[in-house]
Amino acid sequence: MNLIAEPVKHVLYNKMPPVASWLVAVLSAFWMSLPVAVQSLLYLMILDYISGLLASAKEGKLSSSKAYKGISGKLLIVIMVSAAHIISHIPHLAFLPFDLGVVIASAYCVNELVSITENCSRGGVRVPNKLIKLLDNFRESSKWAGPERRGAKSSSKAPKKV
Repeated sequence: MNLIAEPVKHVLYNKMPPVASWLVAVLSAFWMSLPVAVQSLLYLMILDYISGLLASAKEGKLSSSKAYKGISGKLLIVIMVSAAHIISHIPHLAFLPFDLGVVIASAYCVNELVSITENCSRGGVRVPNKLIKLLDNFRESSKWAGPERRGAKSSSKAPKKV
């Protein structure tokens, strides 16, 4: 009789399932409490990251530093959406008739769709010309204000103003 295996087996079969089921219940409740736009944004971020990895691998330009920058940028977006969602639910600051986090998440969903389409194009998927023109129009009409556009000190990678 194995004296060590029996207690381990007892703990794994009798103590862990309640803890695991509790954890799954808490995570499920949290996920279901998120607005659909935020859930969609998280799904699209995952798809964008995967499509970017696949496109970079196909081009032979797979880089861990670029992957890290991509993940850190996506985490910053999640922080911004979370902060806007929290602010929208503070009673004294709830002057907006809508959830600001949902609005920001929806805008970034469109941005992620554009990025996924670009990654697919880089990966060799044929993209219709009308879709490319539509995305170019969208990019021109809704320029995102990064640090270089808001008057912050430009870094070495920011475009130089002439």
